[in-house]
Amino acid sequence: MNNHVLSLTDSVDLSLSEQVEAFYASIQSWRRFAKTTILPIITHLVSPTERDTALCHVYYRMYGWIQALEQLNGPHYFLTIGSSARSLFELSLDLNMLSVDSDGSAVAKFHGFSTATKYKAAKNLVDLMDSTGSTEMNVTVQRQYLSDNAPTIDAHVIKLWGKNKNGNPIWPDHWSGLTIADRARACGAIYEVEYRFNYVWQSWLTHSGSTGTEGISSEVAESCVGVAYASASRAFGCATEILVRDYRLRDALPDIDSLIETVNNAAARFWIKVLENQTAETTQN
Repeated sequence: MNNHVLSLTDSVDLSLSEQVEAFYASIQSWRRFAKTTILPIITHLVSPTERDTALCHVYYRMYGWIQALEQLNGPHYFLTIGSSARSLFELSLDLNMLSVDSDGSAVAKFHGFSTATKYKAAKNLVDLMDSTGSTEMNVTVQRQYLSDNAPTIDAHVIKLWGKNKNGNPIWPDHWSGLTIADRARACGAIYEVEYRFNYVWQSWLTHSGSTGTEGISSEVAESCVGVAYASASRAFGCATEILVRDYRLRDALPDIDSLIETVNNAAARFWIKVLENQTAETTQN
């Protein structure tokens, strides 16, 4: 948003609802742009690599969240909207880290994590049933899966994430093996600021406990919605820019920068429209 637009918005008496609606306009604009410009290209990649599959998988998930946010328009959805923005941020970190993978190790971990996680979930369930003697659940399928795959998957996990000090496989909580704070730091200052500033309170809205919700007023809830819309737009915008760069879409679509600028200025256009309406009303009076 340029300084001229900012100077215009200083003179606009925007209500809180109008401010939130402006950021909602950004969500709508990004969704339309992705649907008409990005998705048709990545859907028809010729002979996609493992890296392509990973990048597109993450972007499709992000698009799903943007679609959901477009439907969640109202302060009564503030918990879900905040949680959605949080998920978009996490996915934007994934896409960023995958895009700078120079040796294929991150892509291998990304794809391998699914198998490792499903195996670990089955093992935890079987171990629980065995340790408690419970017959509440039939774990025959899970037990057979472990028996058939244990040696292979253990070796797979060791290859990707290594062993602990006891020589056992390291089972990471995230495919990168990094905490969310370390991932944000690795992706750069913009991501780390977003993590420290917005991800924290978005996590409050997501997890159990009363932090961030106890005694909250309707005005604060509505403000959370507006900030979450802006946060989600930034995450999706950064992810889109990565795909534009990686797939050289500027070569295929010479006007794409102009289109992206239009998307980025969706909120500003809304504010200008409010200014124009206020000016017209003043003139009529």
